[in-house]
Amino acid sequence: FIYEWYPELVKKYFRKQWIPYRKHPKIEAIYWRTFIDDRPQEVAERQRDGDREWDSIEWKWHKWSITTLVERLSSYVQARIHGDRKAHNVTKWIQEMLWHLPKSKRKTLTVDNGKEFADHMTITCITNMDVFFAHPHSPWHKPIIEHANKLFRRFIPKGSCIKSITQEQLDTYVYILNNKPRKRLHYLTPTQVFLNPQLICILN
Repeated sequence: FIYEWYPELVKKYFRKQWIPYRKHPKIEAIYWRTFIDDRPQEVAERQRDGDREWDSIEWKWHKWSITTLVERLSSYVQARIHGDRKAHNVTKWIQEMLWHLPKSKRKTLTVDNGKEFADHMTITCITNMDVFFAHPHSPWHKPIIEHANKLFRRFIPKGSCIKSITQEQLDTYVYILNNKPRKRLHYLTPTQVFLNPQLICILN
């Protein structure tokens, strides 16, 4: 009542201004999803290599974004700039980013509920990876990729125009992240653990 009829009192006496409640965007239907609850426990505990998380980082104008892919055990990152998030294009990019890897490094893929993953069954057929969906509005179900995205924003802050960034520049950022020693990896680099996952198993 006060917000609506006496706004001058709000400005004078209230500690916070009124902010309209923002509803969560509607989650588009994605059929035959398998949620993270059914994911093998060894994936959650990061006991093996080959389990990945996938996400997209959006910047200004939202027509351009960066697709990020990270392995859970080693934190090894892959990234690519693209111009849209249509499901058939995402499926194509996943195939291009993973096709050269041996089957032992293509086990599971954890994603969110974005419409770009509506074609997840085709992803499974192409890559032979089981796709698991985090629950809506639960970014903590994909902690490794969320952390990787924060690291990317050090190089490309919010509000940046992604059209001015080339894939070569992005590859440089990826190289820096993959060759930075990590405390969680006993100060090995993601590249070292990715190429030889037995190292982390021995140290653990």
